[in-house]
Amino acid sequence: MNERLRWFFVIAMVHGLLLAILFKGVWSGTSTFVAAGDSIDQSFMWLAKIFAAARHGEVALWDFNVMSGVSFAGELQTSPFYPVAWVVAWLLPPGTLQAFDIFLVLHFGIAALGMTALVLKLGLSPAAALVSSAIFAYGTSFSLRVGGQPNLFASLAWLPWVAFFFVAAIRPGRLLSSTAAACGSGAAIALSLLAGHAHSTVLALIAAGCLLPIAFDNKPGQSWKAAMPAMVQSLLPVALIAGVVAFLLALPQITATKEYLELAYKWYGENYTSYPHIVPIENFIKQGVGFRDLVTVLNGGQVRAEDGGTLFFTKSGLLLSAIALVSILYFRMAKYYGILISVTLILCFSITFSFAFIMPFSYIYMNIPLINIIRSPPRALFVFGFAAALIAGLGIDIIQHLVRRFLPARFAWASTIPVIIVVLMLAVELRSFAPRRIMIDVAAQQGVIHQALENPLAEKIEALSNESGTSIASMRPVT
Repeated sequence: MNERLRWFFVIAMVHGLLLAILFKGVWSGTSTFVAAGDSIDQSFMWLAKIFAAARHGEVALWDFNVMSGVSFAGELQTSPFYPVAWVVAWLLPPGTLQAFDIFLVLHFGIAALGMTALVLKLGLSPAAALVSSAIFAYGTSFSLRVGGQPNLFASLAWLPWVAFFFVAAIRPGRLLSSTAAACGSGAAIALSLLAGHAHSTVLALIAAGCLLPIAFDNKPGQSWKAAMPAMVQSLLPVALIAGVVAFLLALPQITATKEYLELAYKWYGENYTSYPHIVPIENFIKQGVGFRDLVTVLNGGQVRAEDGGTLFFTKSGLLLSAIALVSILYFRMAKYYGILISVTLILCFSITFSFAFIMPFSYIYMNIPLINIIRSPPRALFVFGFAAALIAGLGIDIIQHLVRRFLPARFAWASTIPVIIVVLMLAVELRSFAPRRIMIDVAAQQGVIHQALENPLAEKIEALSNESGTSIASMRPVT
């Protein structure tokens, strides 16, 4: 086992501990993410239906209703083909709040491990991997979306894995390992889509594409212009393999969703849209982030836009990012230039997209295929958090490097001191950030819970159960 893999497992155990501490209310059944938004209106009961079907070896394809029903698989956010949901279905009793919550906690872990793998693959230190993964998973806009839009959240959890496999595939190496990594990137793209939201998948592709500058190990003295032909030559087969794998794995969902969007979908907003339902430009601009929302980078609050989100990535992360930027430019740390360029590209996209009123970017984005399906500007803040977490990890890596550079060799151990300080600061910040914003106490919020229990889908399932004579009372949520 190589050193990078050993550190991956060590950090994975740390994240296991963090998941146990941060979400202890979920494990004990006293807290839940079913607090507002889609978790109450749809996601909870949709997953209950999927869990129950999977336990019977079935895939939930149809939603029985008037006129013989409607396609359950057509609505992408139902995610009936999502393998993670099938696995959870066999491990936990379907229809309980706790099963739903644990399913979501697992995606915090998926995101954290993906970020860990990516940062280690980029050649940064284990400390950088721990810091970046903790910030992204538990301290950004991604963290806040868990209850409001569980499917969007679950899809976003695969973003770091798409990026990791892309970097692994594009970097020079053996043909077999590069091909396997390209297949892994395709699988991660498919899982992001199957988890229930195309917007997350598009954002993952954008983030991975922006990492192209750090995916290559340039020869000393070789310019980016000279390296460009090799980049393109390596990129094309990777993109082709990943695209084919993603398409084949997601084909059942793509087929059902395309038909649904063409025949049954309606744009719920001002003005009229037709397939593929691109949001009208005036609606897009009105939903953007404003300059007054810049304060959220410090206070952790939500932006004023209807869709929410935040620029926050912890105060520790902000400090580390400042250290990274100043140090790279002042000391001319060329080995970090690739990461800095990639992060800058992601930040430029996320800022120009989320601040939709900044012309002419809105008009440009709304005319680029795939990107123009992202109808809400604040959703670019998810990749802002991803990039910010990366540069924060870069900051702790640089601090360690500078300590070792300026202190005598016998004091090399001193490079662990700033790591300990940063980890302790992060632990305090994260403990007070995500849990208190995204979870509610089950006993104190019975009104909210009952709203979830009274979902029409629950009544339909129960009625069908009574008619068939087969009891599926376990699908009735337990509180």
